[in-house]
Amino acid sequence: RDLDVVGHETLEDLVQRGRAPVYLVNFSQRAAAERAQDLMSANFSGKEEKDSLKAATEGFRFETPYGKEFIKFLRHGIGLHHAGLLPKYRLLVEQLAQQGLLKVVSGTDTLGVGVNIPIRTVAFTQLFKFDGEKLGQLSVRDFRQISGRAGRKGFDTRGYVAAQAPEHVIENKKIE
Repeated sequence: RDLDVVGHETLEDLVQRGRAPVYLVNFSQRAAAERAQDLMSANFSGKEEKDSLKAATEGFRFETPYGKEFIKFLRHGIGLHHAGLLPKYRLLVEQLAQQGLLKVVSGTDTLGVGVNIPIRTVAFTQLFKFDGEKLGQLSVRDFRQISGRAGRKGFDTRGYVAAQAPEHVIENKKIE
């Protein structure tokens, strides 16, 4: 493809080509949650994998108001990971990802040290972010730091990076 859009089709393609787990980089907690919700219409996991996810989450207490939504994501094969989640939810996502049960994890760019999510592919939803004052292009340093998480030590000989084209480019391609 000459245009790689990090949408449902691209993520499904990455999963089918063995490029999962994919970490979907968002630049806000809200965007990460919205993308996880959007991905509910995609199909990343088969019936057996969904059964395994259900078994792995049985007995886990999702007692917060957000818990019902969160468990739906997990059982569909989609993780959500950001600092606004309860630590037990973040830890569960990490554990499920380590077991190979999550194909896509939608999270923020602040994936920190000590976070143990195996990542084969890093997918950027955009290449610009708000720095507190203005919207600016992602610095080379930030891009390299985030994309450098692709490739699981001891498992992968290489990691992969995908980036979403700007919206106007996507719209123009759709019109073509």
